Amino acid sequence: MGSLRADGYTLGFISHRLDEVLAISDRVTVLRDGAKVLSAPRSEIDRAGLVKAMVRARADHEGRGARLMSTLRAARRCWRVEDLTSLPHFGRCEL
Repeated sequence: MGSLRADGYTLGFISHRLDEVLAISDRVTVLRDGAKVLSAPRSEIDRAGLVKAMVRARADHEGRGARLMSTLRAARRCWRVEDLTSLPHFGRCEL
């Protein structure tokens, strides 16, 4: 990933491993139930701020689960990844 980044490629990295996210990111976005609750340059957010956004997002969305799931089921797909490969780690992954 580092060499792709150095070559100017944009990468999307999805993880709950905060140390990895903070180590490789230029920008951090927190999503909760499909909604963006935080998006900031990496230089403006630390681990505590990231955790706070994640926990606050959970509290903000509590009790809205059924309505949100209905909305998500009706929503159109906004992106798709096919045949993602990173040998020898994994091959032909679809998202």
